[in-house]
Amino acid sequence: MNRAGSVALLGAAIAASLGAYWLFGEEARPRPLPPVPQDDLELVAALFDASPAEAPRDQLVATPEAVYLARAADRAVTVMTVTQPATDDAGLPRIIAHLDAPARGMAYASGALWISTTRSVLRVPVGGGEVRPIAVLGRPRSIACDGTSVFVVDVDPTPTGLTHANTVVHIPAAGGERVILGRSDGEITNVALDDASVYWADRLEGTIVAAPKGGGTPRVLASDRGLPGPIALHGGALTWVEKRSESLWTMPTAGGTPTRLTQDFAGFAELVVDARGASWVPEEAVEGVFHVLSLGDAGEAAAISPAARSIDAIASDGTHLYWAHDGQVGRLP
Repeated sequence: MNRAGSVALLGAAIAASLGAYWLFGEEARPRPLPPVPQDDLELVAALFDASPAEAPRDQLVATPEAVYLARAADRAVTVMTVTQPATDDAGLPRIIAHLDAPARGMAYASGALWISTTRSVLRVPVGGGEVRPIAVLGRPRSIACDGTSVFVVDVDPTPTGLTHANTVVHIPAAGGERVILGRSDGEITNVALDDASVYWADRLEGTIVAAPKGGGTPRVLASDRGLPGPIALHGGALTWVEKRSESLWTMPTAGGTPTRLTQDFAGFAELVVDARGASWVPEEAVEGVFHVLSLGDAGEAAAISPAARSIDAIASDGTHLYWAHDGQVGRLP
């Protein structure tokens, strides 16, 4: 994109932000605007590039047996398991591990939590046992696991330009030689898995990408997307966020024409897709509060949680949706 296109894009973003202000009132006042970027590369670097000093967030994973919460602190994380309650309120937590660095990503598979920290990828048995490192990387972030392999987004800690290079790394769960499945000069927010492939969105290139789990040439499923970010997979369909238009899109994993599901100028964070459809937490508060939102059959977003001053994370066990707020975990109706 040339400079004129980037300026036009920034102007559209300003107009959208002002529209959000008039819709939602004083609490949704847009943040101060950065200097006008010169091109798409600077736009990505200014808005989305990861930072070594970024604050860690609480991590939440739900399974049919239990819900696991990794609570972030300045220098430590406590991993807790909460037995699924018979009511909508969570039970008492049981501490299963203490870590010496903040969790940056967490996944569950084969009786263990797989956690990325500042430099390491860890295996944490949920039934108790030794916390074992399986790899040391540059700056691992998002993580996914299928029980035999771990897939991690690793960020280059020593950038040479405006952005930090990202790689998608395959690591055997038992430890062993790692394989780089894909690279980006910009940001890869997370990965999604099915039986055969790994999927991600390349924000700088504007593409939705799939690669064989064991390694091989990545293939582009969709291109010319508007700064695509978080991606989720359910029922043979990919769903992702496009930051440029603050919208949610979907397409089959086999390929096809992307379809827009909805648009929300408050933004999309903590995206989850399950049998009920897409659910998310807005990036910006609306009238000073946050809700978990879900997309109904009619294509309209509806609040499915009580109002909260902050929402730390959401997760699905395939049937129920859970949310973490103020250090507590609850099940949504």
